[in-house]
Amino acid sequence: MSSLRVLCITDVTMPGGVDTYIQQMLLTAKMQKDIEIYLMLGKQLGSNNLYHIGYELLGEKCVRRDIESSCGTEVIIRNIEDMLQQITPDIVHVICGSPRSALAIREYISYRNIPLFFTESLIDSKWEFSNEVTERIISLYKEAQKVFTVSLNNAEIIRNVFHWPAHNIVSVPNGANVASIKARSKKGHVSKFITVARLERQKGIDVLIEAIRLMPRQYLEKSSFTIMGEGIERAEYERMIELYGLSGHVSLPGWNKSINEELKNYDCFVLPSRFEGMPIALIEAMAAKLYCIGSSVSGIPEVLENGKYGMLFDSENAQDLCDCICCCIEHPDMCERIAQEGYEHILKKHDCFKNMELIINHWKSA
Repeated sequence: MSSLRVLCITDVTMPGGVDTYIQQMLLTAKMQKDIEIYLMLGKQLGSNNLYHIGYELLGEKCVRRDIESSCGTEVIIRNIEDMLQQITPDIVHVICGSPRSALAIREYISYRNIPLFFTESLIDSKWEFSNEVTERIISLYKEAQKVFTVSLNNAEIIRNVFHWPAHNIVSVPNGANVASIKARSKKGHVSKFITVARLERQKGIDVLIEAIRLMPRQYLEKSSFTIMGEGIERAEYERMIELYGLSGHVSLPGWNKSINEELKNYDCFVLPSRFEGMPIALIEAMAAKLYCIGSSVSGIPEVLENGKYGMLFDSENAQDLCDCICCCIEHPDMCERIAQEGYEHILKKHDCFKNMELIINHWKSA
């Protein structure tokens, strides 16, 4: 029996959860003897990390081409056509940043009579689409075998905004490779906080810095905050930290490729996003047995089960976030207990390999 040839394509070039999602997909597919998987991604600098991951796993089956929307439709179609002719895939799976991204890629493939799957990883109910874009997206969904979302929240938005029937939308929650994450040992106190996120407005880092500024002095003096990531807002956040006199308490060390080994050195994970899909960084922090604080937006309440496995605060409310941070410092025993329960929850519902197998089973049944 010949192998199922699957071509995964992404136009996402920013480091973050999509990198991890695709890595998990590649690892899971490689465990299947009847799957032959290829990866195609863009050439922009932001895709360097994903390319290195893909090449390490797939070798020459991982390629870079000009497929970002900025390249123009003709260039994108020519590169996609060349790839399709080279490998003649049985299935194409496009992993998108949003329903609007990679439209040219998906539309072209839909005309080729190849089973087409999408993963929509980032949708916000506040986004507005023109009538023309909305009609194009609806038309594409009609051509797709399945549209995968990473959260129930995203699935609901797709149904409401694009009026798409529920039976064609499959919510497969994001997960973590738990075995690769070093777990935190019990300490009996909460003082070291960490955030892992791109330094851009979506992630709400400005809200976190404002919340730290509002902390009572007795709590601030015994706390440290590490914000790992890079992005276009770095200079602004550095300015805020300096202006508020927080340089001794807040650091911006950039990305750390060994984050799964570093998480164990912290006590609490904070994610102040304005909108999300389902943040893998949050799931990985729970897998490391960190207590977690997150904004009550998008897929974050799904992961924390509306506060059962961590604390939720009102998005963009710095005082509310400040109160949550102080509560953690005051109640370390509560944090230890809930962090352990959160870890057990991740093992049951957010194992990346089990969840990716659900997607692969849909490939096989196409």
